[in-house]
Amino acid sequence: MKAGVILVIVLLSFLGCNTVSINLELAGEYYNLGNEFYKNENYVKATQFYRKALSLDPDFTKAKYNLSYALIKQKKFVEADPLLEDLLSQDPENISLLLISAYSFHEQGLDEKALSLYERILKGSDENQDALYNSGILLWKMGRHDEAIQQFSHLLTLAPQNTNAMFNLAKIYLELDKPEDAVFFLEQYIEIKSDDAEAWSVLGEGYYRVEKYGDALNAYDMALGINANNRDAYFEKARICLGKIADPDKGLTYLRQALDMGFNDAVKIKELLDSKDLLDKEQVESLLKSKNLLPADNKAR
Repeated sequence: MKAGVILVIVLLSFLGCNTVSINLELAGEYYNLGNEFYKNENYVKATQFYRKALSLDPDFTKAKYNLSYALIKQKKFVEADPLLEDLLSQDPENISLLLISAYSFHEQGLDEKALSLYERILKGSDENQDALYNSGILLWKMGRHDEAIQQFSHLLTLAPQNTNAMFNLAKIYLELDKPEDAVFFLEQYIEIKSDDAEAWSVLGEGYYRVEKYGDALNAYDMALGINANNRDAYFEKARICLGKIADPDKGLTYLRQALDMGFNDAVKIKELLDSKDLLDKEQVESLLKSKNLLPADNKAR
């Protein structure tokens, strides 16, 4: 699972039926079929079978719970929310229900309401890892960086190997222009997930910002070893060689590779051209001009 994404909830499984009623047994079979369709991401079929189960057993709480989740996945919030409200009215402190209700609010863009439910969970159980993680994501999204850091840091005290929390902390610290802290968490992350090309690239950015240019090049090389088509990594290597370690031949080679792969980030290209340390500027401009990527104000000079 990618970092920076709200965690989803696990479906409730059917534990068997203790009654001899044929209707209740059939409701259980429909319920299990709904779960199978859900696992295969066929939410329409899952919904149909959960409804069939509930038509035979209206008090089948697990079917109602999973039906609400299948409806949320289809963005049918008008149908899902009353089910969740009914379930919460019967069991207002049920953490699974509060989590899925928060998820529903988030999917509707109602992040303040979602956050209030995560906070409600944490008041009763401040070690709930799903609530800590998801509230951290929402706080980060709202620009409340210090509070997001607090949530992810608390999560790491409970689950020291939680790589998503490490990665998110690194990204937040880069946003706050604290690259030393970002590098600290990225290095921990890489020790666990050394096959993550994106993480190597972000680590390269961190090293660049703390002026460890050799380490930055090595990090981008690791990213390219995992994904040889990473045009952004080639551009970043070009930026380093053309300005920070004075190796313009390699820099131009890396820049050509990035451009041939389709690199066209206008902001980063402008930053490169405006850098006071840029070497062989005329050749850089020539390469960019050949790809119609030379900014207009550079053409006029």
